[in-house]
Amino acid sequence: MKIRKHHKIIAVATATLLAGAGLIVPIASASATAPGDVAICADNIAQGKTVTASGTEPNTTKAPEKAVDGNVGPDDKDKPAVHNADDASRWSADDSDKAWIQVDFGGTASVNKVQLYWGNTFGNPYKLQAQDAQGTWRDLVLDANGGKEAQGKKAGSTEHSFTTAETMRALKMQISGKSQNGTTASEWPLSLWEIAVCGTVTPDPEPEPEAVTMASYDSIIPAPLKATPAQGDAVFAPTEKLAIKASGDASAPAEHLAANLRTATGWTVPVAADASGTPLVEYVIDSNLSVQGVSGDQAKETYTLAVTADKVTITARNATGALWGTQTLLQLLGPWAHFGEQTANALYQIPAGTIEDGPRFSYRGVMVDPARSFIPKDELLDLMQLMSAYKMNALHLHLTDDPGWRIEIPNEGKAA
Repeated sequence: MKIRKHHKIIAVATATLLAGAGLIVPIASASATAPGDVAICADNIAQGKTVTASGTEPNTTKAPEKAVDGNVGPDDKDKPAVHNADDASRWSADDSDKAWIQVDFGGTASVNKVQLYWGNTFGNPYKLQAQDAQGTWRDLVLDANGGKEAQGKKAGSTEHSFTTAETMRALKMQISGKSQNGTTASEWPLSLWEIAVCGTVTPDPEPEPEAVTMASYDSIIPAPLKATPAQGDAVFAPTEKLAIKASGDASAPAEHLAANLRTATGWTVPVAADASGTPLVEYVIDSNLSVQGVSGDQAKETYTLAVTADKVTITARNATGALWGTQTLLQLLGPWAHFGEQTANALYQIPAGTIEDGPRFSYRGVMVDPARSFIPKDELLDLMQLMSAYKMNALHLHLTDDPGWRIEIPNEGKAA
């Protein structure tokens, strides 16, 4: 292998006060060298990191990711045939004279050196900036030149060493001019084979797992006749694979459950007589269902709810009991289950157990008095939904009084 020797161009930049800006550029040294003279640092923390850029040269594969792949290019990379090869591992920018490339370290980086391996069109001038944890940018190097004219070279490398390690989360290189321009703005775009950053990174801590909210059988209103948590730690955890198995009298309550969960989660929640898989909610109509302590007409409204790790089973005599079981399940799944808008992590997990329930009273009602104060239809419909959620079964509308009727008669701005 033939070894070529090149003289290095060494420039030392001391702390500089920018006139009128009150901005001090940290002390750093910069050295510009010919191809092959500078080995990429062993502690390169830029390789493989997330990189963004102002753009990429149209109709090429020379994306910004190639500037952090650890490949600085061959020694003869300034030759047009090598530089312009389809497989050249370099970033070729868009046609902007303000092109930039940015590396996000995914944590807090301590940087002592930055190495830039230029292509045949280099930044002149360019600057380096660092971003802190709050997203604020500060200048590290200003008015630098990646040029090699003194050596008759186009492609080469530039190093910037810092006397004190610089702390940052991201590093940006941005040009405000480039070494050559063709007859069109896109003829000679900025080219960078590699940006290497020497230092260490303290990764961001892993995010805390989102807290899992567990349902409580004690929170059900009205309290069921009997609620028995199972032994052990098995829980029913709803996921996007949730399906509902129901048919006949259970179809309407099942659709009510599915509609609420679709809105709350964005899941599909299919309802079908042959639904299967896990997790699953299954409805069973059993006309002989009996719940201890419930008799007479109230027995027609009984239901049981059994929770395992894979399935919730609601058993009822008829559609009414199935609806009451549905309302209990919605309460266990948490307030966001019927909030009316999609919410992240909307549903609670439910501990395994069983519920046996039925009404204590056959008449469970609410009275409203539109005779004295008009109540809009939508408010009455909302009230009925709320009544159903708490298993009430009678709405008493006090429509007249002595014998008056109250109906809405808009004035529409006319005099009385």
